[in-house]
Amino acid sequence: GGTTQDVTDAANWVVAEEGIATISATGLVTGVGTGETVVNTVYQGVIGSASIRITDGGSGPQEQPGTEVSIRVIGKNKETLFSGTVTLKESDQWGINALGALHKTGLSYSYDSISYIHTIAGQGPQGMNGWMYKVNGRIPNIPAVEYNLQSGDNVEWFYSTDPINMIGSGGGSSLSTNLTQDPIKTGDEIVLNTPSTQKEVVIGVENREDKKVSFTPSTIKGLADGNKKLTIENEGVKVGFTPQSLLTEELTGVLNDEKAKLEIGVQELTLAMKEELLEQAKVGQRTGLFDVGGKIFDFTAQVSHISTDGSTSSEKIDSFNEPVAITIDLSDITLSKEDITKLTGIRYEKDEQGTINPVKLGGTYNPETKTFTFYTDKFSLYGVLKVKDLVKITLQVNKMNTKVNGEEGWTDVPPTIINNRTMVPVRLIAETLGADVNWIDETRTVEIILKGKKLSLVIGENLPEMDTSATIVNNRTLVPLRYVSENLGANVMWFPSTRKIEIVK
Repeated sequence: GGTTQDVTDAANWVVAEEGIATISATGLVTGVGTGETVVNTVYQGVIGSASIRITDGGSGPQEQPGTEVSIRVIGKNKETLFSGTVTLKESDQWGINALGALHKTGLSYSYDSISYIHTIAGQGPQGMNGWMYKVNGRIPNIPAVEYNLQSGDNVEWFYSTDPINMIGSGGGSSLSTNLTQDPIKTGDEIVLNTPSTQKEVVIGVENREDKKVSFTPSTIKGLADGNKKLTIENEGVKVGFTPQSLLTEELTGVLNDEKAKLEIGVQELTLAMKEELLEQAKVGQRTGLFDVGGKIFDFTAQVSHISTDGSTSSEKIDSFNEPVAITIDLSDITLSKEDITKLTGIRYEKDEQGTINPVKLGGTYNPETKTFTFYTDKFSLYGVLKVKDLVKITLQVNKMNTKVNGEEGWTDVPPTIINNRTMVPVRLIAETLGADVNWIDETRTVEIILKGKKLSLVIGENLPEMDTSATIVNNRTLVPLRYVSENLGANVMWFPSTRKIEIVK
């Protein structure tokens, strides 16, 4: 409308290389290493970015050291799930309190109301048994998120099997109060009960019979406008949505329909279903994909609404505006260091002939939490496998630094966007993916050959079903990234908020 607004505090801030710099929720950058990185910010679809160079000898505002506390988490069988010290800061998601200490352990946790943490590390309430917390040996009578900590405090989260202690003891859990309420709230109710200052809404579905949670479109729009993340958890897995990722075409089409519902499901396959799927996907020596014993999950997202004739129809969400983070717990699996380097997230896709095709998505293993996180832009069946050969390329639009299988590198012509298509140097992608590249000067054609398959791209001529052609920039041939990568058997993931690209084969 011609007016301006300061949205610094509301925008989502991201730094590309956290080993070089960190960034607070309000955009304050702090150098922690030397080198170059990129800061990106997004607010309601508007993106800004800045290149930052951190050099030795700089001086500037120093971030406060934080509040260090000790914390133990004791499970239902009296096993120690975590023991150590954590450092809390006001800029953390929950701040300096007992819930913030739990968050810093890296253990998964779920709640229907932020005042009641009902599940930690997949261990949920049973009858009157459930989670409580102590500070310096005493059980407070306020929720954990409201108990502010001091440096040197000792925090203990424990699974209580003493119903007398549980009732009226506070402990941040208030289990006796929650048992008198409807244990299965809608997504709208949980979001409504989440403090406005909280940047993430976490919802567990492990205690829901259908393992699903539903929202009205306006609630999802409110999360996006408030720049809040949404995380859906089931035992052994969590799915993280960025604020804008769920504002898809299917949802925005019914945004004003309060009878419409977005339903998200996270369900584990049975052992028999998993074994059948792995057999259909031909997991084994023949494909170079190997089962490590992890679980496989079925993720679903669909929008349902009532038509003018009174009938109800549902529409599956085919893709998300921003990739979704999937984190799978592998703590029950024995993995060697070599195994860990070969792990990849897998999406199981079914083609028109009914054949199951496993798609490699890469990912990162966290040795502290023993979890594996990867990204996807659409829902299907997912798990983690070990692969014989894995190639992962990370690029960023207008940035010359590259990363191939974790090794830093450079390109003299960075990825660029032409006609809404990401264009990359042909040799950087094709040769890294194992293909040969030939240049035919007479016809100004670049040939890409891999295992008998040949792609021919003529400079200036549009590709089939595309409005973009190969082009030359600074004496380097640029080709459409997705077209070439997918024809060479790789999967491409595009992150709009940071303009990052991940190619995995």
